[in-house]
Amino acid sequence: MMRTYESYKDSGIEWIGEIPKHWELKRLKHIRSKDKFSLVDGPFGSNLKSEHYIEDGDVYVIESGFITSGKFRYVRQFKTISLDHFETIKRSQSFEGCIIMSKIGEYYGMSGVLPKLDKPTVISGNCISIKLDNDINKFYIHHTLIQHWNNGTFKKEVQQTGQPFISMTMVDNISFPLPPISEQEQIVSYLDEKTSLIDEMVEKKKRKIELLKEYRTSLINTVVTKGLNPDVPMKDSGIEWIGEIPRHWGFSRIKRLTSVKRGSSPRPIDDPKYFDDNGRFSWVRISDVTKSERYLLETEEKLSDLGSSLSSKIYPNQLFLSIAGSVGKPIISKIDCCIHDGFVWFDGLKYNSELLWYMFTVGSCFKGLGKMGTQLNLNSDTVGMINIPLPPLTEQEQIVTYLDEKTSEIDKTIELENKKIELLKGYRQSLISNVVTGKIKVVSE
Repeated sequence: MMRTYESYKDSGIEWIGEIPKHWELKRLKHIRSKDKFSLVDGPFGSNLKSEHYIEDGDVYVIESGFITSGKFRYVRQFKTISLDHFETIKRSQSFEGCIIMSKIGEYYGMSGVLPKLDKPTVISGNCISIKLDNDINKFYIHHTLIQHWNNGTFKKEVQQTGQPFISMTMVDNISFPLPPISEQEQIVSYLDEKTSLIDEMVEKKKRKIELLKEYRTSLINTVVTKGLNPDVPMKDSGIEWIGEIPRHWGFSRIKRLTSVKRGSSPRPIDDPKYFDDNGRFSWVRISDVTKSERYLLETEEKLSDLGSSLSSKIYPNQLFLSIAGSVGKPIISKIDCCIHDGFVWFDGLKYNSELLWYMFTVGSCFKGLGKMGTQLNLNSDTVGMINIPLPPLTEQEQIVTYLDEKTSEIDKTIELENKKIELLKGYRQSLISNVVTGKIKVVSE
């Protein structure tokens, strides 16, 4: 059963609500150290530029990207500067135990406690360093800052200057529910133990998901190249990514099974006359494919009759492949649509499009052409030259049916594990919030 304190009082702050009666509510400016390094921001402009960074310098530079998770990571990747330049920006120095907060960009307001490092440290222009009084537990304040971030406190007051930005004044006026120091320490000890257990459970589930994804890829690769009968006689295909195939199968370059054509579009593409919200053909952008899974069901825009007449038309159940942006991503259209030259499509394909989708999805057939994503070097010629296994059409259909069933089972398990991760994260956030505001009593008498 959850323990609570004997009596409470209103904090006057919406997300905090009531706090134990003997707790205080103080702003950061009343609990930070009184020395000159208690609240500092990083240098801007000419004081810290790319040319000031050197390899294996004597001073670390902390940037906001290293604290987006609420913890400092990738210490070995910290940029460094020389001691000489350090002297010119020494006012931005930070120390072990200081709270470093990101003040600009997507993760503005996220913070972490600076660990002991083997070099002096300064913060970059996108950070703020906070040094607390000795009678304030820095990890308790850090937990509370994370709750401020989770509860949207910063979003209500943040300055919008092209991208979100937190001012020093705003940081100095952040309010904290503050128990006596002995309770702060007990709260931190309790939360460290509980959140570590939760984090461990989350990491195990993430690892399980990674293993499931690896198994999914391995399953597809095996089935599309070896078939469904493990006892069938095999032969060497002579193709590295395929290896052995059933003796009665063949293999072929894609260009012998279809015409590989590059998409096209009207110019200039931003001319309004090419678009019509009531048009028959949807206009496919890279972003439409990126956010879709196996099938393209909708797009953000549609073309006019004129626009579609000047573009490459794709009809339901046709496969096309991205060669720009998310390079190597295949998709099967379920709508009438048009594609531009960031895609190639397969005209008159004499192969099961769903099976080819599976091959493109795992990416093994692209071996030697770069890595999946933005590094693949694809065009209509390189795609046409790719060799693929050639089972009989009836087996192609059987393989697709089998993979649909098996991958669906794997995907459902992954989805379930992801939901469990979100529940654990929600519980973690709720636990911290309830403890640092005194809704749950964890301290001993």
